[in-house]
Amino acid sequence: MTVLKNNTKNHESGECADVKEGIKESNITSFVSQTMRARNLMDYHWRIIETVIQRKKMQALRAEKTLPRTIDFNSSLPKIVNDALSNSEFAKIPNLENRLKKLTEYHTVEREPVQGQMTLFAYEILERPENINDHTLYQASVAAWAIELIQSYFLIMDDVEDGAVTRHSKPCWHLLPEVNTLAMNDASMFRSLIHEIVQKNFTDPLYTKLVNLFNENDFMDCFDEELETGKTGSDITEGKCTWLAVKSLERCNAAQRNTFTSCYGSSEPEKVNRIKELYKNLALIQLYKEDQRSRYEIFMRKVRELPSDAMHLQDLFYKLLQVIQSKH
Repeated sequence: MTVLKNNTKNHESGECADVKEGIKESNITSFVSQTMRARNLMDYHWRIIETVIQRKKMQALRAEKTLPRTIDFNSSLPKIVNDALSNSEFAKIPNLENRLKKLTEYHTVEREPVQGQMTLFAYEILERPENINDHTLYQASVAAWAIELIQSYFLIMDDVEDGAVTRHSKPCWHLLPEVNTLAMNDASMFRSLIHEIVQKNFTDPLYTKLVNLFNENDFMDCFDEELETGKTGSDITEGKCTWLAVKSLERCNAAQRNTFTSCYGSSEPEKVNRIKELYKNLALIQLYKEDQRSRYEIFMRKVRELPSDAMHLQDLFYKLLQVIQSKH
């Protein structure tokens, strides 16, 4: 019996030892597994950190290169215009040549060339680095200034149509003593000069694509000028269908609607002021800011949802948004 008990105890001791050993091995395996997972997680985080650091370095490098290029761009308009006018039909008449030089700068240099800068940013981010050189940068500047000049052309046409008096705190082009009834003729020559600028610097198929792009003026309608420049008077007196007018009708009560219908489209100063007061009472500026904030959030969400390999596109959209926000 004693021997049997001892054998039983020995057997139980052996099982316990095996169990303990198994527990140790299990603990070791678990420890090793957890360690490996932790190491992999650390490696993953480090890769993310390195990617972010590398991205910030690239952004800083681009910023260092872009700043002087932006400064060069802002001062490059006279050279681009002079190059286009040289040996052109316009150059045969000195007075006409000087008139066009003045026309290209009159409404263009008074504003910040946001659209032109955005075009240049887009080119530098999307183009392959090995393709960027002095020649291609000059071509990009020409395309960017052509966009700005097209906008100036539309502003001149818009001022004539509206009978506007001032723009950028100075008389509109058509009100200058030497212009007057020649405004539409000047605008036509201005448009021809823009095509001359593009044609001298680009060949097909890019030339045709740019000309077709310039023949669409929808970009002028993307942002309502009323809220940007305070140029509401002529839009009210002309009875234009603007963002402010539409929102007024959407939000007004019966009495306010009567005010709107009786005053909107009138040139009487008192009625114009009543419309402006109606805009304030309907909190349209606040509504605009809320709409802008909503659009911003949608924009940021869509940028964040871009594929991970679309880093250059993300950089472009962030830069464009930064430029836009700095102007408003």
